[in-house]
Amino acid sequence: MANRLPFEILQQIFALSCPISYSITTPIVLPFHLTISHVCLTWRQAILGYPALWSNIDINANAQDFHTLSRTHALFQFALAASAPAMLSLSLRITSLWEYDIGAEAVLETAAWVSRRWRHVEIHIISRLFTGGEYDGVGHILCSVRDNIPHLESLALYTPCIPGAENIFHNAPSLRHVNGFHAYNILFKLPWSQLRTLAFTLSSGVGVTDILPYLSNLRFCTCLEVLVIKDGFSSVPPNMRGFPIVLPRVHTVESSNTQPFPILNLPSLRRLSSAFESPPNFTNPIAEMITRSNAILSTLICPHTTCANQQLANCCPSLLHLVSHTPRLYLYPRSLPMADVETLLEWLNDSSRFPQLESLNIAHHIELRDDLCADGVFAWVDAIMQARADTLRRVNIVVAIDMPRSSVQLAHVIKLYLSPSHEIRERLERGPCMVDISFTIPGTDMRHHVVQSSKREENNLPEELRDWEEDCPCLR
Repeated sequence: MANRLPFEILQQIFALSCPISYSITTPIVLPFHLTISHVCLTWRQAILGYPALWSNIDINANAQDFHTLSRTHALFQFALAASAPAMLSLSLRITSLWEYDIGAEAVLETAAWVSRRWRHVEIHIISRLFTGGEYDGVGHILCSVRDNIPHLESLALYTPCIPGAENIFHNAPSLRHVNGFHAYNILFKLPWSQLRTLAFTLSSGVGVTDILPYLSNLRFCTCLEVLVIKDGFSSVPPNMRGFPIVLPRVHTVESSNTQPFPILNLPSLRRLSSAFESPPNFTNPIAEMITRSNAILSTLICPHTTCANQQLANCCPSLLHLVSHTPRLYLYPRSLPMADVETLLEWLNDSSRFPQLESLNIAHHIELRDDLCADGVFAWVDAIMQARADTLRRVNIVVAIDMPRSSVQLAHVIKLYLSPSHEIRERLERGPCMVDISFTIPGTDMRHHVVQSSKREENNLPEELRDWEEDCPCLR
């Protein structure tokens, strides 16, 4: 049968039956099953003659396993040859890369040889030890691609401080998206004016004032993420706060704390995610930034203590989606009891706060030794549904429980302490909006739904909320 079909048809059949990425760590669900017990010469010629099939390469290697790494390197070389001259989408993860890991450096060097074909590149270089000399070879290899990446569009680079590698990607004419860039000194360079997406880390050697000249050049950036490793190095002098940097196109901002909010004016801001923790009724720098920018925020992701702030509520009258999670401060050494969620729900029961709210999503973390009574949570959800019947469409509450990984014990604890009465369950499940209240164990697939409306709307979630649980550290 294969001998009677044109190569183009065979190639399309094979393309439809292959996963988008050749990662061996991700389960793939194919649209249909295609089994070829004996690959005939025609099939082989069709497959090898279709470079696009081999252009998406995902390598996850451990440098200490030399034999596996050698086989991986050989397959990598084969895929590069079979995919020529197509542009490459390359994901390269190598762990424990030390000076004597010659095989691991060889894989990275092979990728560098074809840098002119890079389109989407993700490089993770991780070592358990870092004393300064382990990455000299890596830095030399990465520097070799400088001025030789004309088609690179997106870059995800997760590496430690590599001296001499500050301006590798400065002359990348097609680069639009950068993720994971580590700004460890003030010499780092990127094609700032052409970037659409930027996610980078500020280490202890770089302060907010050091990055001002770079941020001011983000003319077309729509998504900005800043991770500050040490808050003490991110302070802004008072005389700088009166002259904010205007980023008119930024739609989404994510930050590990309040910085660089005091120096940014973001009139187009719609989605904000911040780990900043603010006591209720205290001055909120996030609210100050939103007020100054005249931003019409639609999605807010932040800790309980930050969102339950009247100043923030006053400047976000058009907020549609709220994601609130347990503050990092309380995750270690212990979390807060369920009463913390009750406090937030009680505060939100006043419908004048975020009056347009359509979805409320709460992620919380408790321990077995905490007060596990959840009756107040169910009662306040019921009250909020009645108070916001005209606007509220869904309520999601996911509570993570630290306990032995046993589904039996989880079910027992939930039955004793965390289940609503029959009357209130019926009221919640038949209420005017979709309600889903569940308990889970972090790091597992175990989840127990104690309230789950028949109005299921997972497929109708707005784009801003598709992966909202991943933005909550207490559920990881």
